[in-house]
Amino acid sequence: SQELVDDRGVIYVRHGEPDQVALFPALGVDPNVSWLYVRSGGNLVFHFAARGDVGDYKLIESLLDVFGPDTALRVQTGQWPLSTDPTDPRSRLFLDLFNSRQNIDAQYQRLATGAGVQQTLLAEERSLGGRSVVIGTRTDSYPIRFRAELEAALQRHVVAGESGSEVLVVYSVPGSALEPEQTASGVVYRLELRTVLLDGATRVAYSDTTRVVRRDRELEDDEYLHGYMSVPVPDGLYELKVVLADRTRGAGRIAADDAVVVPNFLAPVFGMSDVVVGQGGAGEIWRVRDDSLSVTARRRLPSDRPLEVYYEVHGLGPGTRYRSELEVRKIGGGSVFGWVKRLFGGSDAPVALELEGVAVGPTTRVLQTVDVGDLAEGRYRLTIRIRPDGGADPVEREVDLTLVGT
Repeated sequence: SQELVDDRGVIYVRHGEPDQVALFPALGVDPNVSWLYVRSGGNLVFHFAARGDVGDYKLIESLLDVFGPDTALRVQTGQWPLSTDPTDPRSRLFLDLFNSRQNIDAQYQRLATGAGVQQTLLAEERSLGGRSVVIGTRTDSYPIRFRAELEAALQRHVVAGESGSEVLVVYSVPGSALEPEQTASGVVYRLELRTVLLDGATRVAYSDTTRVVRRDRELEDDEYLHGYMSVPVPDGLYELKVVLADRTRGAGRIAADDAVVVPNFLAPVFGMSDVVVGQGGAGEIWRVRDDSLSVTARRRLPSDRPLEVYYEVHGLGPGTRYRSELEVRKIGGGSVFGWVKRLFGGSDAPVALELEGVAVGPTTRVLQTVDVGDLAEGRYRLTIRIRPDGGADPVEREVDLTLVGT
């Protein structure tokens, strides 16, 4: 699904499904739609118009703005008086537009009769639209209604990705939380994932997809459906909103993060990406250049399968040497150096947790396979620390996880 790829996405993720929707398809009128949200503190009305690009709907303050700011100003100031005379096609078009919004607000019914086409009413209409835009883009009411809360794990990671910075949103949903559809060709699972990144009240990036997964059989309760979404975004500080839903079951989950920092990975500044942890055979394959790993949002992982650990080193010139230190510390316990026995699939002999690396350019991608089979069950903190040659301060990232037996 790619229906809400513009300002509608901002309003949807902040406030959910509208209570009423109205539109007016007609020659001479740009594509438009209005949404009504019924609220005890005052209804919110949002108007959207696609002016110049039929796939990019923008918020507008007044329904009159569908015709453009110049025309709206002339009508609102009385320079273009409107009448109910059927021989006046220009007035008829405006009145028909108002009439299409009768289910949005009673004021449009008054405007559609012609008797209510007055500057006072039009000013009130614009005031309501302007108030709605301010409230709608700067606050959250989260009335996205589901019959049940979707049991799901969600993780977000900031990485360089394929062609620039991106936010990687990963999800994992147990079979017990999903409702399968029985079809002639097998079992189908459908999951909707909507992600929006906001810079203040401005939408910077939006992605919307429905994933359809076909299986020969239903998932067991303790089996997981994994997936991810990559959202390209410029560097900056963002607010992230995510909606994950199983519409078949009527269940969903909403997650938010108001402090997503996306660095400029192309700048000559030493740093590193977030750490992405996966596990072979227990995730969705994520491919980045020549690397790939099975990503999962779960942080409760069986110890009988190696971990896949991915991260990026940024800002070092080609040929610059650096040291990568991987530490696992049991939360509430001591450091457990020396537990890695088969790093990168090597010998069974113990391997130190310090690795020497050489930068290949602005972005150096690192993928490590780590055997955790000798660790006892419990909660651990995985820390990766990068120290470049030349005395620069190290940078580090941490991931908490729980290892369980099978």
